[in-house]
Amino acid sequence: MFFNFLIPHLVHGMGAFWFFLSTFISIGICYLLWLKSERHKRTLVAPVAITFILSVAYMANWIAPVPLVLKQQIVCKNFDNVSYSCDADHLNFWQKIGFSQATIHKDEGEEIYFMSSVYGPAELKAPVEFRWYYKEPSTGKFKLTDKISSSRMVIRGGRDMGYRSYSKKKNIPSGDYRVETAYKDGAVIGATSFKVLDGMPKNGFVRDSLR
Repeated sequence: MFFNFLIPHLVHGMGAFWFFLSTFISIGICYLLWLKSERHKRTLVAPVAITFILSVAYMANWIAPVPLVLKQQIVCKNFDNVSYSCDADHLNFWQKIGFSQATIHKDEGEEIYFMSSVYGPAELKAPVEFRWYYKEPSTGKFKLTDKISSSRMVIRGGRDMGYRSYSKKKNIPSGDYRVETAYKDGAVIGATSFKVLDGMPKNGFVRDSLR
């Protein structure tokens, strides 16, 4: 795991080659330590098993791309792309601690924005995309509706609070949504679910921003 973070940081890049190189170096070090220790072969079972599990998880996109870390996510409206601020529903106590689903209220025709910030090491560049899912009322299952990406959506590491980006949707129906921030055509970095409602929220809006 240490080399999975260290090597992308040193080469300012990420991808399958660097992941498997770091994994190969790690298992190689374990093997050399085993030779030096002259212990039983069963000592190698744990590192070999961990290497296998990590490799399968990486190829299956079950783990987030290392070394990208999701810092913040906001669903809102009335977005200002200079300050990266917008109007979000005022969250109650249970929503703030994650025990209740976040909401965003809108009027007809208003655009809904989803913003996220992702941290990466200095000089690292990585393309990202937003995947919007809508929960079909008839089936109760989330269905992928949009993949949003562009040439500008490339993480440039080094900012303490993470690289900031956003996507937007207009004239979307009320209901349950999930948006994933993901490495382009790859693993999910982070995701959040929320409910879109019509009208005004009971506790009003609050101006929030990606810091």
